[in-house]
Amino acid sequence: MSWRCSFTILSALGATPRQLGAFLWSEGLIIVVGGAVMGIAVGFGIAYALVTLLSGVFDPPPETLTVPWLYVTVALATALLCGSIAIAGTLTLSKKPDLEALRGG
Repeated sequence: MSWRCSFTILSALGATPRQLGAFLWSEGLIIVVGGAVMGIAVGFGIAYALVTLLSGVFDPPPETLTVPWLYVTVALATALLCGSIAIAGTLTLSKKPDLEALRGG
């Protein structure tokens, strides 16, 4: 089932455009923030494992992990911007219920 069909059904059931927008924005925020948190956690875990495994190769071995905060901030801002553009585009396309989507056309 396409997103257009889902929005048409929600509109037919009485969902207002404001409710559809809130649904889209909350879903997008959950995906972007959840992905960022999981990505940072997995990245930190992999970096820690690699530094631990390769400490004999480095001379001298690093004492702590270094976090590139500028890179992390730019990556998170880019993800939020791209997510916002995608959500705004989907919201614009879903303003008018498309009854043809229910017919499979």
